[in-house]
Amino acid sequence: MDKYKEENKKVIIAAHICPGVSERYNWSEQMYNQYDDKLIDLITEYSDITIGMICGHLHLDTYRIMQSKDKKKTVIGFLSPSLDTYLGINPSIRLYDIKGGVIQSYVNYYVDLNKTEVQWKFNYNATQEYNLKDLSPNSMISLAQRMHSNRTLHDIWYEHMRADSHMYQCDDKCWNNNLCALEHPRNSEKDCYKW
Repeated sequence: MDKYKEENKKVIIAAHICPGVSERYNWSEQMYNQYDDKLIDLITEYSDITIGMICGHLHLDTYRIMQSKDKKKTVIGFLSPSLDTYLGINPSIRLYDIKGGVIQSYVNYYVDLNKTEVQWKFNYNATQEYNLKDLSPNSMISLAQRMHSNRTLHDIWYEHMRADSHMYQCDDKCWNNNLCALEHPRNSEKDCYKW
């Protein structure tokens, strides 16, 4: 990373697993506890050259707000939906739009498993759906903050998180845990979960 910083190059970090806890399971840590905070510290140390982190593993369309301990540096981890049908979720795929060192938006496509014809369909454009300028850290922090006071916005996000499979209802505990997962991926911040 030091080399890219010296050369004024931007990077995207790709990983199978992002730090944090799964929204979908009771206290399902995705990494060993001792590595979550260390990885976030390393990633945010290079926030000036890091466009974002792109992950999978959870088979969900979600994100993580990874911040330095002083909250001055932020990198967003985008978790992409999955092609497989794990837990009956619709197969999905994402196309990112990256310009000028910022993830401008992404578009998701999916196959509706309830239909007999297998056909890829447009699902949504992130900036249009959530009324965002781009997918920069400030925009994604703003989205999470808006979901705290706007349950309808959260419910739209929640349906997309599961590729519009319409399989699961989200009660108040679910709402809280979703926002906790977005905003608090550090092991030291996980006391906001209500299992």
